Amino acid sequence: MPSQSAIDNKALNDLELAQERTILASKPQRLVFETTNRCNLRCAMCGQSHRDFVGRDLQPEVFDNTEPYWDTVHDASLFGWGEPLMNKHLGSYFDKLAQRGPDIFVLTNAMLLKQEMIDRFLAGGLAYLNFSVDGAKAATYNRIRRGADFDTVIANIAKVVASKRKLGVKHPYLRMVFVGMRSNVEEFPDFVDLAANLGMDEAKMVHMIAYGQEMVDEILFDHKELTNSVLDEAERRAKAHGIKLTIPDRFDLSGKPVLETMDSLHKKCPRPWEEIFVQSDGKVRLCMLSKDIMGDLNTESVEDIWNNEKFQRVRATINTPDAMSTCAKCPQYKEMNVNDRAAFIQVETTLPGTRPPQPDAGMAEGHPEIRA
Repeated sequence: MPSQSAIDNKALNDLELAQERTILASKPQRLVFETTNRCNLRCAMCGQSHRDFVGRDLQPEVFDNTEPYWDTVHDASLFGWGEPLMNKHLGSYFDKLAQRGPDIFVLTNAMLLKQEMIDRFLAGGLAYLNFSVDGAKAATYNRIRRGADFDTVIANIAKVVASKRKLGVKHPYLRMVFVGMRSNVEEFPDFVDLAANLGMDEAKMVHMIAYGQEMVDEILFDHKELTNSVLDEAERRAKAHGIKLTIPDRFDLSGKPVLETMDSLHKKCPRPWEEIFVQSDGKVRLCMLSKDIMGDLNTESVEDIWNNEKFQRVRATINTPDAMSTCAKCPQYKEMNVNDRAAFIQVETTLPGTRPPQPDAGMAEGHPEIRA
């Protein structure tokens, strides 16, 4: 449970966000650690399958450089572009943070989840455990999540539920996450049934973002009516089960054009005020999708980075028409505008932690076709 100092800092941070301060007296209320950008899977829709990631694990000396904020951070996340269980230090990172009290989040594909780590999470008070499961049927899941096995994943999830029940604890909050695309979206209501039957607290759907040209036909922007009807049915199922449901905004079916105003950009983004994202190489970025480096924990202190000129500049512009290009077409599930097709197509976007594309790969940044 977050400490009183963390609660007080969050209140001040929320106030400074509302006031749109560029220099903050508060500290970040959230730390996000990309424990690794290596992954054991090659899922059809993921950037891992469409970019050349430089495989790195977050090292202890970099992780420890964020220690000045551990007592005041309200929540912390241990995942990024890779599978966190692949980093041998994950358990020690969790233990260190757990001793200081923040709510800790972990997202995993569950293929590598062992009973030893389940027990460690439960003993340490893990607050949230998210499972990536993109199908309600084995055939669908196994086709999308290349290298995974549906039965293994479901069995590992069931172990977590059984362990919670054995200990009689309510933590961690359990959530199953579904990446919706044309070839699986009709299974989402069944996915809600599956999540409820497994004992999840929540079922969640986020939009698939096309990082490869071959995935553009899968974006749900081009299947608005179908998607809206699926979400309607999922809501009915969730209500019947008594399970929480988190879903994207419904598509606007009015046919009105998306104007080039702030209405066509992302929703108001709080990240430059609320969080520090630590990439697996120690670079600090705005979020896991931002190519812009705000600082480097290998050579700078976290306190010097938090209010540096780069952070001040971003806080002043991110929610204006002058937002940097990678933010203007934001695909982050919380901030994206679902009625802007450009947000769904990130074929030409540079992802952090990847090698530059080859000259003949057709990856020129800012190609006008992505604004179609």
